[in-house]
Amino acid sequence: MVLKKTTTKKSVAKKRVLPKAVSGKKTTKKRIANKKTSTRQRRTISNANLDQKLNRLIAQVNELASHLQKLSSQVDSLTSLNGKNSKIKKNKKIKKNKHKKRKK
Repeated sequence: MVLKKTTTKKSVAKKRVLPKAVSGKKTTKKRIANKKTSTRQRRTISNANLDQKLNRLIAQVNELASHLQKLSSQVDSLTSLNGKNSKIKKNKKIKKNKHKKRKK
């Protein structure tokens, strides 16, 4: 259950200079430093960060689920053993009750 990264790419005007992390275009550091990040850039960056966090959480959930399956199988095996023992005890009690005398 691994989600793919969802980044929204929209058409941007040719004059606007975007950082390499967002658009993939090569730009000089000075031009990036002078240009303020737009809301669209901030959204794409935050979306990428959220996707990374989500993927980490999904991996943790998958690990916990596998661990839980192992534990549940252990519990099932233990309960089946316990059930067998309790049946044996009940049968012994029933046999003892058969030998009791009835009151008239």
